[in-house]
Amino acid sequence: MNSVWIYVALAVLAVVVTAVRAAGANQTSKEQQNRREAARQQNDDALKTIETREGLNADLSFSSGCASLSVDRAKGRLTGVSEAVEGGKISLNLSEIESTQVIDLTTSYRHSQEMERLRSGVERHSMYRPYGNHSMREVKDGHAEFEAFKGNMVYGLELKLKKGGTLKVPFFLGDGTVFWQEEERFNQFRKFAEELDQAIRDDAAGRLS
Repeated sequence: MNSVWIYVALAVLAVVVTAVRAAGANQTSKEQQNRREAARQQNDDALKTIETREGLNADLSFSSGCASLSVDRAKGRLTGVSEAVEGGKISLNLSEIESTQVIDLTTSYRHSQEMERLRSGVERHSMYRPYGNHSMREVKDGHAEFEAFKGNMVYGLELKLKKGGTLKVPFFLGDGTVFWQEEERFNQFRKFAEELDQAIRDDAAGRLS
C-alpha cells in the first residue's frame, strides 16, 4: 500500500513540476512576443518616416520585429528597413527584382520547439513514457536543431535581383522560446509575399504595354 502512495505522490509531483515549468516557459514566450511587438512598431515607424521623406504612398506593407517592407505600386518602388542589409535600408525599383521566394522553415522550427519542450520537461506524456511516441534520439536531435535556430531565420523573403545576386530579408528569427505564437502573422506574411509577387508582375506588364 505504501508503495502505491509513493507512486501516486511521484505522479502528482511530476504533474506539478511540469505545470510550473510550462507556466514559466509560457511567460517567457509572452515576454518575447511583447519585445517582438515593440520592435515591429519601431520598424514600422522607421519605414513610415522614410516613406514620408521620399514622398511614397505605400499601398502594400508588412512589418515584424525583424524588418518592415512596403510597396508603392504607382511609383513601382519597394522600400524597407532591415538589419539584415547593409545600412539597414532597402530601396529598389520593382523592375530590378527578377523574382521572389518565401523562405519557410516553420515546420522544422515548430518540431524543434516540441522536442525542446519534451527535453526540458515543459511537456511530459507520462512517467513511464515522458517523450510519448518520440525516441530519445529524436528529442536529442530536436534539441540540437532548436539551439541552431536561435538567432537564425525561421521565415523570410528572398529577392532575386536582375543585376545578379539575391537579397534575403528575415521576418522571424529563432528566439529560444518553446511555444509558437506566430501563426497569424506568418499567414499575413505569406499573403504579403503573394501580393508583392503580383505587384512585380503587374509592374513588368505595365512597362511592356
